[in-house]
Amino acid sequence: MIKITDHVYAETRYEGANLGCIVTQRGLILVESPTLPEEAREWHQDVCKLSPNGIAYLINTDHHYDHILTNYLFTRNTIAHRLALKGIQYMAANFKQVIKQLNPKLYEEKHEVLDGVELVLPQITFSHELTLHMGDRTIELSHVGGHSAATIMVYVPEDRVLFTGDNIEVQQHSYTGEGRFSSWIEVLRRIEGMELAAIVPGHGDICGVEAARKMRLYFEEMRNQVKSLRARGFTRELVIKGVKLEDLSPVDPERRAERDIAGSIALDAGRMFDQMKRGLI
Repeated sequence: MIKITDHVYAETRYEGANLGCIVTQRGLILVESPTLPEEAREWHQDVCKLSPNGIAYLINTDHHYDHILTNYLFTRNTIAHRLALKGIQYMAANFKQVIKQLNPKLYEEKHEVLDGVELVLPQITFSHELTLHMGDRTIELSHVGGHSAATIMVYVPEDRVLFTGDNIEVQQHSYTGEGRFSSWIEVLRRIEGMELAAIVPGHGDICGVEAARKMRLYFEEMRNQVKSLRARGFTRELVIKGVKLEDLSPVDPERRAERDIAGSIALDAGRMFDQMKRGLI
């Protein structure tokens, strides 16, 4: 567990999304839950040592499986954006198939454990903003989209700590399959303008606003290159081949051998092309 301030903690060592815990006078506020039950039980023990007041709420920044799978092991007082409700309903009916498709290795290794998971629907949903007044701490939830239509951010103003969900990921390319690049670029620019002590990204190490800037520049240069190639009459396949963005990859140069950089850029460029063709960016 990483202590960010006296009231805000994070955990980045599990395979799924990063986890957060905000200690308040009225109980613990958790952000995300682990993917595996054994990780959830360990995290539960860790956070319960931080306060005698128990868990008040658990917030999910989106509906993807690596954020929600073990909510039921913490509390049923869960909060998500209203658009996440349908996503979680779909996951509840199909999560085994989804995990098999998105992470076949995980399902092969852990299918017996995952078969026992119970997905619970959010108890509270909201549309634009929601504020939790928890005595000595204020928790501000805001709908921003970007990574998914349902993505929200969680901000603790007293500590100047921001949980961005998967709108920021460190040392890897974010999954863009449900993303909208126009709103994603907008929220990254918004984060850059905030005076923050720390950012807890969706995945990767705790960071600062420079991570938002790095991702924004990557997306904006991709947008510019795709737009230029489309204007020259390039097909989707030729646009993907023509985009050159290795130097702007969110992954640092010394660590790029660990990642399929070319494959990630190709996927992102294809999705950028599709959204541009549809007039979405």
